[in-house]
Amino acid sequence: MLTVRSLIGIVAIGVALCASGPALARGDCCPPPQPCCQPCVIYLNSPCSCCEMVTQVLEVCHPCTGCKVSVPICIPKCCTGEPCVSCRNTLFGCGMSTYEWCCGHGVKIRYTKCGDVKVGYF
Repeated sequence: MLTVRSLIGIVAIGVALCASGPALARGDCCPPPQPCCQPCVIYLNSPCSCCEMVTQVLEVCHPCTGCKVSVPICIPKCCTGEPCVSCRNTLFGCGMSTYEWCCGHGVKIRYTKCGDVKVGYF
């Protein structure tokens, strides 16, 4: 059973980690290049096919390994500009980054403890 003190500690750690979340998602957190394994990129679903799609590569930093990961995604051509990026801790895994464009299209990237990433479109 969680005590109030444990719950406050968990929340404090979550807030501290998420405060640096956008930096994690942009790749600013990564240490100098080091030998890293190329993680698996697992796609959980397909992007919508409402209009012509374009491929874009997001460079993210895995919070558990500190390695940069190139994540190819497909977004509608009508999505222009920079996405709004948010980050949060998750109960399982090492966290999640959410990228959402003004057109309403978005991508969630979940980081696994073994170093892989899972991509979900919404």
